[in-house]
Amino acid sequence: MNYCRQNYYGDSSLSTMDEVSVKAYFGRIPTFIGGSSKLDIPRVMFQGNPYKATLQYGSDGKFTFISASPTNNLPKNQSSVETILSNSILTLPLIRYMDNGKVKKL
Repeated sequence: MNYCRQNYYGDSSLSTMDEVSVKAYFGRIPTFIGGSSKLDIPRVMFQGNPYKATLQYGSDGKFTFISASPTNNLPKNQSSVETILSNSILTLPLIRYMDNGKVKKL
């Protein structure tokens, strides 16, 4: 993060990359767990409402919903990468891939 950004650009707000980095490090992001083929999404926005969802990756190469439930706002100390569901398409700006309990990729 560039804390002296305002000296050069006149803007002291976080860049988009700063926000993504903070969410990836501190926040809750969608996580695909290799061994179980499940995708856990802590926050999916659908028609303006937040949901927590779990999807299963099938042998047909498609994801299906296992569960989805309305969720209250996250605690103020937890950020979350927002996933959006629209027209049966999930937009995942960031995902963590885990295998054997270890993060393999972001």
